[in-house]
Amino acid sequence: MIAFLKILLQKIGPTIIDIIKGKVKEKPAPAQPTPVQPTKPAPSPKVEAIPTSAPIAETPKDLVTFDDLVTASGKYLSRRNHVELTDEVKANINAFLPKLNALLRDLGVKSVSVTSGFRPSEVNAATAGAAKKSYHTRGMAIDLFDPGNALNDLVLTKPELLEKHQLWVEDKGSTPNWCHIDCGTRSDRKVRVFKP
Repeated sequence: MIAFLKILLQKIGPTIIDIIKGKVKEKPAPAQPTPVQPTKPAPSPKVEAIPTSAPIAETPKDLVTFDDLVTASGKYLSRRNHVELTDEVKANINAFLPKLNALLRDLGVKSVSVTSGFRPSEVNAATAGAAKKSYHTRGMAIDLFDPGNALNDLVLTKPELLEKHQLWVEDKGSTPNWCHIDCGTRSDRKVRVFKP
């Protein structure tokens, strides 16, 4: 039995009694890890100036912004907070704008002015010739200033772009000083031009 205890003692180490009697010195506590000293941030890499002769890539700028469509290029600022500018109308505008701006870029248009975009129902009702369920009231249509129908004529030189961007243009006979473009739903036809 004593032999067994000796073997056990060798395997498990000193007991508390041996430590108390001073026969075995306590093992020193394990060394604590050295605290990590904060390091100074690495110096910023030097940035060299781009030579003025190097071309700088630009992101294509949208010709028509959300605010342009809602306020008719800043003419009707109160429409920003209109009760009829609902989340659904905002979603329609956000779906329409990329198509519209892509069309204008594809046509090479450099600037536009919005004469009518989002229209509250009371404004639409007072607008001569406006459809009762106009896409303007849903944020899906825009009228761009177009005296002489230059933009309308340009659109008609490339009617395939209307199909590509899923847009419609109103017949220029009905729009003497503006170009109406919308993303409404109509029966498809060879050229996406409609008469009201």
